[in-house]
Amino acid sequence: MKTKILPLNMILLIMGLTFHNGTYAVKHLVHVGNFYFNPSAVTVSVGDTIRWQWDNGIHTTTSGTIPAGADAWDKNITSGNPDFEYPVTIPGSYSYVCTLHATMGMTGTISATGITPTLTVSPPSLTVSPESGTSQFSVVSNASWTAASNAGWCTVTPSGNGNGNIIVGYSNNSTPQSRTAEISVTVAGLPVQTVTLIQEASTVGISEGDAPSYLIFPNPAKSSFMIRYPEGRQTPGEISLLDGTGQIGALKLNAAGSNTFNIGELPAGIYFVRIKTDAHTIVKRLMIIR
Repeated sequence: MKTKILPLNMILLIMGLTFHNGTYAVKHLVHVGNFYFNPSAVTVSVGDTIRWQWDNGIHTTTSGTIPAGADAWDKNITSGNPDFEYPVTIPGSYSYVCTLHATMGMTGTISATGITPTLTVSPPSLTVSPESGTSQFSVVSNASWTAASNAGWCTVTPSGNGNGNIIVGYSNNSTPQSRTAEISVTVAGLPVQTVTLIQEASTVGISEGDAPSYLIFPNPAKSSFMIRYPEGRQTPGEISLLDGTGQIGALKLNAAGSNTFNIGELPAGIYFVRIKTDAHTIVKRLMIIR
């Protein structure tokens, strides 16, 4: 049985076609001989490679008109230099010639199209616990991407290229309200995709049965407020004020041993007063007005 051996250029062509799938690069073979480039016109995608392969004669492949930003080339194609490869990185129209035989019509063209970008981010939403930690979103793309969070308590991987993950870091949520961060993922030429991270409200140490016994007044308050403790309860060991992002600030007493607190320097908004005792923690809502 005879074994048929394929020439090298045919093997290269078959390999290029075999691995062309989706966004994989393709190697396009152009034969160079007396007095031709074959094929003389090639259509490629950005990321593909042109390979000129010597058949016979003494020739060159020399760029003519090419897109802005593309690299020019001028290479001999001879028995001593039988091939040359050129990776296509810029879309547009290219022309080239054999400088020795251009007047004999030995010219060629390349038409390069850009890859259509794709982007999928999943899942559309993640819900995490109140404790600080990390999580991730999956990115499937054939292009470079950037990511940004609209919340200071939530940080993300700022950028990536192709398939990957957005690592999300989040701080502790010590407020009795859940909070949401929007994460925007951007690829040039595509609409921005937005996913959300929802962090649950803190429930650690909150005693619902005791909460009504603690009274904050006036509420809304302007310059100060008072706390009335349940009858028989000891003065709490720690009182702190939290804003909507969970940031903790110290409360300033009007006088030593008093239960009246100054808030005159704080901006208007919704706050939470956290009252800690040996037995439990109470969180009360406070509105500051101006």
